Amino acid sequence: MENVELVEPSEFVPIEAEAYRVRFWSRPVPLAAENLTEFRVTRAPDITAVLRWVDDRAAGRRVEVFVEHTEICVSRLGDEPLTVLIQVHGHTTED
Repeated sequence: MENVELVEPSEFVPIEAEAYRVRFWSRPVPLAAENLTEFRVTRAPDITAVLRWVDDRAAGRRVEVFVEHTEICVSRLGDEPLTVLIQVHGHTTED
């Protein structure tokens, strides 16, 4: 970790997680492409419960955890829902 600085607290806007997405990555044999298994976890009370669920199933696989959040995008053509994934745990690439 580089360039860590103390900052003043800013306005906090909480988002409620509608669901969490969990990705397990595995490589069946060396030099093979990674396999992806993805789950959508709903009705989890909080991120801690999701991370416990992940730890119980990771089995040495690389893991990514995302909060799934939907916002309404307003445009001239009408309001459309936009679902975004906000990564809260793991790495997007192998180390």
